[in-house]
Amino acid sequence: MIKTASKRITDALKEIEVMKITGEAIRPLPFGEDNDTLFTSADQNLITAFDYIEVDGVFYYIGFKANK
Repeated sequence: MIKTASKRITDALKEIEVMKITGEAIRPLPFGEDNDTLFTSADQNLITAFDYIEVDGVFYYIGFKANK
């Protein structure tokens, strides 16, 4: 894993809070032309992760949407 910029961590934390409310499994991070580059998810199968953070005992992965 590589170290993610603190701005991306802050963005991920905001999106994780939204996910907790909406029940979504994956959320885009505000990055890229159409916010379609980076994502966060607790489901590692949905993400090709390059970093992760722990929130309330749950690991959330940060990276690219997995090609499935």
